[in-house]
Amino acid sequence: MGYITNEGGRFISVLPETRKECSWFKTWFRSHKVDWQEILRRPDHRRPESGEHVYWGYESPMPSDEGYRIIWIVSSQKQEQDTQSRQRKIEKTIKALDTLKKKVGTRKWKTKEQIKKAVEDILEKNKSGSWFDWKIVPTQVETYKQKGKGRPGNNTQYVKMVKQKWTFEAMPNGIKIQEDAETDGLFPLITNMMEKDLSMNEVLLKYKFQPYIEKRHQQFKSVFDAAPVFLKLPHRIEALMFVYFIVLLLNALIERELRLSMSRDNIRSLPLYPEGRMCKYPTTIRIIDLFSDLRRHILFMDGEQVKCFYDALSDLQFTILSLLGISKDHYIS
Repeated sequence: MGYITNEGGRFISVLPETRKECSWFKTWFRSHKVDWQEILRRPDHRRPESGEHVYWGYESPMPSDEGYRIIWIVSSQKQEQDTQSRQRKIEKTIKALDTLKKKVGTRKWKTKEQIKKAVEDILEKNKSGSWFDWKIVPTQVETYKQKGKGRPGNNTQYVKMVKQKWTFEAMPNGIKIQEDAETDGLFPLITNMMEKDLSMNEVLLKYKFQPYIEKRHQQFKSVFDAAPVFLKLPHRIEALMFVYFIVLLLNALIERELRLSMSRDNIRSLPLYPEGRMCKYPTTIRIIDLFSDLRRHILFMDGEQVKCFYDALSDLQFTILSLLGISKDHYIS
């Protein structure tokens, strides 16, 4: 963050949970009244019947250690997800602990250390240790053994043997679960943009644009197969990455031009998927695939070019060229 700022850059990022600013605010807001402001509403496109996603924001009274601005966001969608996620983890933990308790005393779960490690492994695997109270419990098991050898009779004496065994007890802690539920849907954004330059609403909107950037990164790694790079010299790797950057930029511009033209002409989708299925948001790779089987034919006579012509364009290909503002003359000459 310091490097970006010193070089004149701007950033918006989620503040990691491991930072002390996060634990400080979660402790602070439990004893203070927080004036949450509604900053954004968005319809739920996946589940229209569930209504809208609502976001509230609050400027943290304390900046980060580096002096950067921290904005706390509460998301109604994340609230629901956090609640469901915690419930699933608690249920899975209880089920796993019940199964373990039935096995306590067998070969693999007999000693105190073995039982302790097994319980800790379950809590760590389900990431539920903060919601459970548990302890190792010793139990006394009494058995009687015949004193001396021979067949038992009326005068046979027995010696009481006391053996210590181990088990455990674990219960969900309702208070800890309730405290954790108070922070459902809460996450912090850190930025070097001042409030006068970017409001909370604008910070959140720019952060929500991140999936579109990640889509480019996904294309970088999958569609264009940027890795592995079989180069050793740093300046050659930088040059190759610059070429890939230009490719990604061209991809973005082609998609932008096509989608803006579709919106302008009220075209909701185009049959670009296999079997002519409709595509609402065409990608560059789909457009390239559409034109990939076009052939150019050159007719020669006595070593001289007589004519150059192309395969006939389909109606869909004509539509794409028109939307992109590309002349059809090169394809119909």
